[in-house]
Amino acid sequence: MKLKRDPQAVLSTLIQTPTGQVIAKENCKIQVPVRFSESNVGLGQVGIQTFTYGLFPIILENGNYSVCNVNALIELDPYKTLVVTLDEIDYHEFYFEPGSVIIKSTDLIQRETLMFNVMDEFIFKGKLPWYVEYDDLGHLFDTAKYHANSNVAQNPEVIEFIAALITRSKQDRTKYIRNVAKTYSDYELNKIDYIPLSNVFYAVHNTVNKLAGSYFNDGVISALVTPSENVEQIEKILRS
Repeated sequence: MKLKRDPQAVLSTLIQTPTGQVIAKENCKIQVPVRFSESNVGLGQVGIQTFTYGLFPIILENGNYSVCNVNALIELDPYKTLVVTLDEIDYHEFYFEPGSVIIKSTDLIQRETLMFNVMDEFIFKGKLPWYVEYDDLGHLFDTAKYHANSNVAQNPEVIEFIAALITRSKQDRTKYIRNVAKTYSDYELNKIDYIPLSNVFYAVHNTVNKLAGSYFNDGVISALVTPSENVEQIEKILRS
C-alpha cells in the first residue's frame, strides 16, 4: 500500500488520557529499525518492556501516517511485534488494537547522553529510516533541550547546514540535493539519499582532506575517482 503522510488524520485516532497515556482509537502500527535495539546503537529495547527512540511513524490501516519526533526514549505497549524487511533493512513492527495503550506515559526521562547516540546514528553514520523526510532532518533536535537537557540544537542553522550537507541526489550521491532540485517534489523520499557525515568518499571535496582525514585507503580512492575541481585555501597554504 502506498502511504500518505497526514498528521491530522493520525492525531484524530489518538487519545491522551489525564494520566499521560496515549490510546489507539483504531488499528495502527509503529515501525522502527531493528538496529535501534542493538547495544552499540542504544536507541531502544524490545522485550518485556519495549522502549524506542521517539522518531517513528504511526501508520493507520488506510495508509495514512504521521511521524513522532521527540528526543527521548518512549515506552510502547504493543500486543504483537513482528520483524519486516523494507529496502533490505529490518524493522520492528509494533501493532496496536482499538482501545489499547500505544505510549505508556508522556512523562519522559531526560537522558543527556542519548543525543550522542542520535547524532552518531543519524548524522555521522547517515542511517536514517525510510520515514525521515528532508524537512524532518532539520528538525531532528527540536526538543533536545526540553527532553534531553541538551544544547545540540542551540544554533538551528548548524543543524540545517548539516542536513543540507548529507542529503544527496539518489541519481548521483556526489551532488547536493539542494543544487539539483528544481521543484519541491525533487525533495521527496524516493529522490534523495542520505550519506554519512563521516564518509570521506562523499562528504569531503578537496584532495588534502580526503588524504588527511578518515581512512586513508578510502580517501585515496575518493581523490582518484572524484578529484576536486578547485584549489581550496588550505591546499594553497600547504603547497606554498
